[in-house]
Amino acid sequence: MLGHQLGLHAPGEQNLKASVTVMHHLLLAHGLAARVLHEGDARARTGIAYSLFPHTPDDPEDDADRAAAHASDGYVNRWFLDPVHGRGYPDDMRAHWERAVGALDFIQPGDLDTIAAAGDFIGVNYYTRRIVSARHGDGPWPWTVEPGRPETPRTDLGWEIVPDQLTGLLLRLHRDYPGVPLLITENGAIYGDEPGADGAVHDERRTAFLHAHLKAVHRAITEGAPVEGYYHWSLLDNFEWAMGYWPRFGLVHVDRATQRRTVKDSGHWYAHTARTGSVPR
Repeated sequence: MLGHQLGLHAPGEQNLKASVTVMHHLLLAHGLAARVLHEGDARARTGIAYSLFPHTPDDPEDDADRAAAHASDGYVNRWFLDPVHGRGYPDDMRAHWERAVGALDFIQPGDLDTIAAAGDFIGVNYYTRRIVSARHGDGPWPWTVEPGRPETPRTDLGWEIVPDQLTGLLLRLHRDYPGVPLLITENGAIYGDEPGADGAVHDERRTAFLHAHLKAVHRAITEGAPVEGYYHWSLLDNFEWAMGYWPRFGLVHVDRATQRRTVKDSGHWYAHTARTGSVPR
């Protein structure tokens, strides 16, 4: 989506047919690679880290908004999850794509069997939700992603902070794909905190973010979700694709001029949590 449809990342194309073609061949390539790994080691487990977004209807009481949220969920989530976990491409989204680009003639006999043999776990990259209305936006999709609720706290990039949506997402995955282990493979936030006069980085907002989201994972576990691990994004303030160096995701602050590394307060908090295996009160 980002590279071939929206043109935000390499290769910078804006081509709907190319986008859905690449989506299919990414899944197919994963299935082919998984086959080789499984043949080489029967204990190997292969899975995809999906970029998943829970969906909220703009007006939960409005039938059209609920239908739009379900359709957008198919575009962002189910189009990738369903084929890898044996359901094939969802019918509603296949119809959407065929209306937008014509026949999906690049899907060959046997492709879906190959794709469906490669999902030993579900990796969850979770950052925020999508609020969707039935207003017809730009492009071929009959929905619009709305800007979010003004009362909801946000990161420095403007993403809504909604940890309860992570709980709901994990339980939904457990319900829709029962028995498949879950890993939170990315979760984090952009906060631009810099070292203070004492040289430390007192990033209370990131610590609060971590605490809330780890509690959300714990709630999902207590309700039966088979979560096996949590990976925070990220260790260091990093190069963040087309956004460059300005977004600071790290548990460790990087001084861009000197390359000095400083473990932030959130990093010390997270180290204690990881070491003890428990979320502090």
